[in-house]
Amino acid sequence: MKYKYSILFLFSLNIISAEPYPNEYWAVGSGINDVQVSLDGKYLSFEKIPSRTSPKEIHILETDNLSKTPIVIGGEKMDVENYYWVSDQHMVVLFSQQVRQGIEGFNAGVFNYKTALLNVKTQKFKELDNDRSVGSGKVFSTRLINILPTKKDQVIISYAEAQRGQSFKNPAYYLYNFKTDKKKLILRSSGTYRNIRFDDDANPISATGFDIQSGEYIWYYRPTGSSTWVEYHRMHEDSFEDFRVLRTNKFKDDIYVIANNGEDKSSLWKYNIKNKKFVSKIFGLNDSDIYGPLYHFNQGSHPNTLIGITSYTDKLKRIYLSGNLSLEVEALYYQLEGIIPNSYQVRIVSSSYDSKTLVVQNQAPNDPGTYYLFHNNSFIKVGEEKPFLESNNLASLEYIKYPSSDGLSIPAYLHVPKGKGPFPLIVMPHGGPFVQENITYDTWPQFFANNGYMVLQPQYRGSYGYGINFHKKSFIDGGQGGLLMQDDADWGAKYLIEKKRVDKDNVYMFGWSNGGYYAAIAATNKHDIYNCVIAGAPVTDLNQQKGYFLDRLRGAQEIRQKSYFNGSISPIEVVQDVSIPILIVHGSNDQRVPIKHAYKYSEELKKYNKEHKLVVLEEADHFSNTLTYEHYKTLYDESIKFLDSCKK
Repeated sequence: MKYKYSILFLFSLNIISAEPYPNEYWAVGSGINDVQVSLDGKYLSFEKIPSRTSPKEIHILETDNLSKTPIVIGGEKMDVENYYWVSDQHMVVLFSQQVRQGIEGFNAGVFNYKTALLNVKTQKFKELDNDRSVGSGKVFSTRLINILPTKKDQVIISYAEAQRGQSFKNPAYYLYNFKTDKKKLILRSSGTYRNIRFDDDANPISATGFDIQSGEYIWYYRPTGSSTWVEYHRMHEDSFEDFRVLRTNKFKDDIYVIANNGEDKSSLWKYNIKNKKFVSKIFGLNDSDIYGPLYHFNQGSHPNTLIGITSYTDKLKRIYLSGNLSLEVEALYYQLEGIIPNSYQVRIVSSSYDSKTLVVQNQAPNDPGTYYLFHNNSFIKVGEEKPFLESNNLASLEYIKYPSSDGLSIPAYLHVPKGKGPFPLIVMPHGGPFVQENITYDTWPQFFANNGYMVLQPQYRGSYGYGINFHKKSFIDGGQGGLLMQDDADWGAKYLIEKKRVDKDNVYMFGWSNGGYYAAIAATNKHDIYNCVIAGAPVTDLNQQKGYFLDRLRGAQEIRQKSYFNGSISPIEVVQDVSIPILIVHGSNDQRVPIKHAYKYSEELKKYNKEHKLVVLEEADHFSNTLTYEHYKTLYDESIKFLDSCKK
């Protein structure tokens, strides 16, 4: 096959180091991240943190002269969160700023956000939500909805207003011309029609809604040239099935959806909107759900063009649909994977509208992210997210399965450190608990593996991605938190001990959020395989946590959460059974798991004279993007010191 792209590449060498990297290396932010090209391919941009304590900046280079001094964009008082190119010389930038000293309750953090349009040539900003009023408690949310290839210099934005502590108003959608600085109302969404999607001519084409009388979610489409919404699917709110309508630029009679359609695993289906029926299954898997759709990388020339689907168990896999376009993209990826060193998960992350300029990222278990630029028929390395972490010094990743206490097969990711085992082991359950964890490069397990620990990340029952039955086993017959879900983690450690891959006398647990909950449970005497545990931002009082949000839920969410919380073990109620040391680390501004959890739990541990240490990360929220260099440095320093004190 004759490839459309001709690629040249120059390889580089890595140096192997036997000593663990200093903790500072893991605490610093990315060297470069989110690399993009402008729509005409003339500019290359990326996010960068110039020093370990500096705010994030956007650097902009000319693709024809990368050695030229870059344009550097940053906020004086606000930090850059992310950005999007919307024209040949304009980008939309989202900024964040801490505006409060403390949280205002559950999911009410300390940051506010502002959206602005940047003209790269003039280097001037235009605020898109400049009538916000922080002092009054009003919050304005401006979102970029669509870039429009057919309408140069125009985008679709949504605009919503809320009063803190009250409900958001329904967003209004505008066609915004950033050259004239004028916006034209397309429509104002109502309580009936939400999640509006548009075609490339700014016409509304699909929406969702909810029938409160019947308790059903509804999917709508709008026929070409019509202003009337037509219903084409309903699903009861108690259903745990998936029904995801894949993006399309024009609604035809048959559309693609990722759905269960009565089956345990979700698959790719063809669905007829006129007959309101599934037509045929296009592709499905036996061991996992479909992960998501695969669209053409060039949203300018091929907007919302589906070329395949993806799956994710051991790693991301692309399954291509038939057709010349899919074959062309498959061939390009095949070529890229053949020339990129240590290629593992290769993605085209940005493209000019003519596809002559591309940004390609490779990420691997031992590569945090390396970016390449294809331009003028040459292929050059732009930079790395963590240039100070050499690939040859990082751990390898395995995908394994093992039986839990009741025989259920548990998938898991295993980071294997350099050297010869058996290794000390850290069990690292994910947060959630109802999430899908897919691992390529992961900083925390790599950090511990670099310090000599094997790290097991169990995908315990309740995790998404492995079908409805696997998910429901965590709650449908009573909450299994601290019970069978805990066994799913413990039995992974036992499995590795039995295989003689780990040192049975040196087994630990580290977890954050719901993973911290696991760690607190693991500290009790029923779980006698651990030396000590690290509980980060742990949910320690289930009654307290469910009081924040359970009364807001309904349908499948209510069924899931109530059953899980009401049947699971609460760590604060079994403090008397704690038998090993605990390190608790918690952010003072945690909005998802308020620090009250840590304080109450620590006081209860003191009451029973249980060995523990509480470390408070001042002004840290729950989420990783709010943690600073100093927060991470403290977390890593305290963790290694604590684990060393527990070693036998």
